[in-house]
Amino acid sequence: MSFHKVLRKLVLLLAFLPVASFAADGEAVVLSFSSTDVQAVAERDGSFCLQLNPTAAARLQQVTENSYGKRLEVYIEGIPVLSAYVNTAIDSGVIEVPNPPPGVRRRLEPLQPMQ
Repeated sequence: MSFHKVLRKLVLLLAFLPVASFAADGEAVVLSFSSTDVQAVAERDGSFCLQLNPTAAARLQQVTENSYGKRLEVYIEGIPVLSAYVNTAIDSGVIEVPNPPPGVRRRLEPLQPMQ
């Protein structure tokens, strides 16, 4: 599947909302990944798309299947990279990180580019 098809599917699956607007809405579901959980990366317009390895992708799918309507927080190497409300399961194994912080960007840039 091409990067653009994956990206389109991802955009349709998950609407990203800023964390600050929902700080008091209760507990979030937290997923932590290491850089080895990320199998490929693509950068586009300042955002990074992360293709997770099969094990991490299955974890993401399971968590999002069971977390409809909840806030999902994603960490990579202990750094928060994303907070979004789950509106459907993510079965593509792709996470879009809009405008990642410099520390995350430095960790992601050396990873294998998406085809």
